[in-house]
Amino acid sequence: MTLMWQPTPARVADTLLTRFTAAAERTYARHLPDYAALHRWSIDEREQLRNRPELSQ
Repeated sequence: MTLMWQPTPARVADTLLTRFTAAAERTYARHLPDYAALHRWSIDEREQLRNRPELSQ
C-alpha cells in the first residue's frame, strides 16, 4: 500500500498527542515509543492518569 500523505516530523512534533506522550514519559519515567504503547499504558494505568489532570491540558 502506498501512502498518499505523511506529515512532516516537525508537524508530528507539534501535535497535542506528541506533547501529551512526552509529558507522560517524563512524569512516569516510561518509554512510550508509539501510539499502541501509549494506548496500552493509558488502559493499564488509568488510575495514575486520572490522578494527574495536568497531563490532559
